[in-house]
Amino acid sequence: HYEVYFLEFYPQPKNIKNHEALEHHIHAYLEDVETLKNKLTHYIGCLKNDLKQVAINKKEISDASDWLKGQVIKVFEGVSTIRGEHRHKGYKFLDSNIIDAEIAETMLSETNPLKKSLTPYGLGFFEKQKDQSFEKAKMFWTETARKNFPQIEGATNEILEKTKSLLYQYLDITTLLL
Repeated sequence: HYEVYFLEFYPQPKNIKNHEALEHHIHAYLEDVETLKNKLTHYIGCLKNDLKQVAINKKEISDASDWLKGQVIKVFEGVSTIRGEHRHKGYKFLDSNIIDAEIAETMLSETNPLKKSLTPYGLGFFEKQKDQSFEKAKMFWTETARKNFPQIEGATNEILEKTKSLLYQYLDITTLLL
C-alpha cells in the first residue's frame, strides 16, 4: 500500500528534504500504477490473440477483450493523464503544496542571500509554510493512495476472475477441488 510510503518513508538524517522524498514517492506511485495498467492491457491483448487462434467465436472474443481493455483504461484514466503529461510531453510534475514547501525551504536555506534580510516574522512564516505545505501534500497523496487502492485492487481482481476460465481452457488446466 503506497499510503505507508507517503506517511512514513522519509530519510534520516535529512540529506534529502521531505518535499523531495514526497515528490519521488509520487513519481514512483504514478509509474507503478501506470505499469500495472499496461500489464493488464497487455495481458488482455495476449489472451485475446491466443484465444482467437483456437476459438470459433472470434468476434465475441475480440469484442469482450476490447470491452475489458476499455474498462482497464477507464479505471486508470486519472493516473494516466497525470503521468502522461509530465512523462511524455516533458512537463514537470507539479503539486502546488510541494512547490510551496520547496519555495519556503529555499528561502530558509543558508545559501540563500535573502535569508539574512528576513525578519523573525518572515523566518517563522517560511518555517510554518514549509511544514504545513509538506503536510498538506503528504496527506493529500496518502488519502489518494488509500482511496485508489480498493478500486485498483478490485479492477485487477475482476479482470483476472473474468478471464480465469478462458485462460484455464486455453492452457488446458483442470482445477482440482479438495
